[in-house]
This record gives sequence, C-alpha cells and structure tokens, in this order.
Amino acid sequence: MSRIVVLGAGSWGTTIAKVIADGGTEVALWARRPQQAEEIQATKLNQEYLPDIKLPDLILPTSNIESALLDAEQIYLAVPSPRYQVARFNTANIKHRVSTSRCRADLPGSAIPAASSESD
Repeated sequence: MSRIVVLGAGSWGTTIAKVIADGGTEVALWARRPQQAEEIQATKLNQEYLPDIKLPDLILPTSNIESALLDAEQIYLAVPSPRYQVARFNTANIKHRVSTSRCRADLPGSAIPAASSESD
C-alpha cells in the first residue's frame, strides 16, 4: 500500500485526505498546529474548516512533519503560498518522490503564480 501524505489541514487538504481515505487508503494529514491535529484525531472532525464532515479512521492527523513524511511515496501539498515557506521540507529521505503541488487563491501583491507543480 502506498504511503500517502497530505501537507495542510485546511479545507482543501482535509478534503483531499478524505477523498483518498474514502477510497480505502490510509493517509497522513499534517497540520501546522498540534492542537488542530489532536482535535481531528480525537473528534474525527476538522471543526475550523469542515465542521459538518465526519472524517474516516484512515486519516492519521499529525503535527510532526518529519514523521508524516517518513517513507512517503505520494505527497499532496495543500497550503497557501504564504505558508509554503513554513511547510518546506527536505525530500532527501522520501523513498520515491512522485510529485508535489501547491495551489492558492490569488493573493494581492504576490509575485508567485496562482498554481504550480513539480515532479521527477
């Protein structure tokens, strides 16, 4: 089974993780704030972003980015561009880097394109 990770536990990241988990695959969901990861684990809800959506047990929330990325085979990056610097990670220890992508709303004054992706 693939080791799948979603970085970003906002509405978009949580939705991506839910779709993957609904398909029967375990997925690590990284939250920047430990309190948010603990809340999702305890309640199976992301109260802040998707309060009415029950999350599957196959979603494994964490705020530890190193453990989330350990042996990752697929990574989905779902953080706004201003937070991208916070979420930067070293891909050297990732077994098979498939692809990463990031999307964001168009932010005034930003020089970064609205969407970009990279893959090996």
